Amino acid sequence: MLSVENNRQMTETGKGTPMGELLRRYWHPIAAVTEFEDKSTKPVRLMGEDLVLYKDRSGTWGLLGLHCAHRRADLSYGFVEECGLRCSYQRLGLRREGQLPRPALRGHGEREQPLPRRDQAGRLPRRGEGRDALRLPRSGPRAALSHLGELHLGERLRPGRAGPLDCNWLQAAENNIDPVHFEWLHSNWSMVQAGKTGPYSPTHLKIDIDVWDYGFGYKRILEGTTEADAGWAMPRLHCMPNIFPVGGTHFEYRVPVDDTHTLSVVWAWEPVPVEQQPYVQERVPHWYHRSPTP
Repeated sequence: MLSVENNRQMTETGKGTPMGELLRRYWHPIAAVTEFEDKSTKPVRLMGEDLVLYKDRSGTWGLLGLHCAHRRADLSYGFVEECGLRCSYQRLGLRREGQLPRPALRGHGEREQPLPRRDQAGRLPRRGEGRDALRLPRSGPRAALSHLGELHLGERLRPGRAGPLDCNWLQAAENNIDPVHFEWLHSNWSMVQAGKTGPYSPTHLKIDIDVWDYGFGYKRILEGTTEADAGWAMPRLHCMPNIFPVGGTHFEYRVPVDDTHTLSVVWAWEPVPVEQQPYVQERVPHWYHRSPTP
């Protein structure tokens, strides 16, 4: 078991915390591109930071601190321009690079004064990939975003879904590498909830972990299987810090919202029937599910 102090170091993700600074060197999905079919801005929260994601009229994505540095107005109520986002309070313009396209209102006997640089726009790197918007926080060296092959799947249908979890990111990520819960929660408990009394799922007889430079994989032997079967010969992967590819059907991403909340993002896919190929999916649908009501 982790000590209280070690648990805190692993789960606190705010700026300046050890895990927060580490996680800020990775890309994190924060929205679906299809969310912006009927809007231009969206407030988002990531690792305790309140941000606004927007798409300007040139089609370029931007990500800024949620509050304007002038009067702390909420920029999610701002309006987009050709190259940036403009605050609705006194038309202060903020570009995605954190610069000011035009000053605030001039005249009235006052000389134009630039805002202090102190990262006033909260400018943050961002990139569209796989029709989803990803964000790399600004501290530390910028990680390269490699080609995410599973988001470009040729003859396959690709929906995406996300939902809030009332727990920290590590609790959600740890769930990925707990094979026994598949036996009890996804199989046995689900069977009981359906009013059935059996047959129960095969019992785990052996579990082991393979560790690699960029993650690890668990392998298991169930009743009726051996080390020659896929459950042992092909470990289920976990890519550090929080990506979980699940077989050939989908993968999950545990996004740290703050120290006690996580956004679970899932990409799923299924093969397109041969008779419907060639197939090109121009739009990847998305939906959000909510936490169960207590």
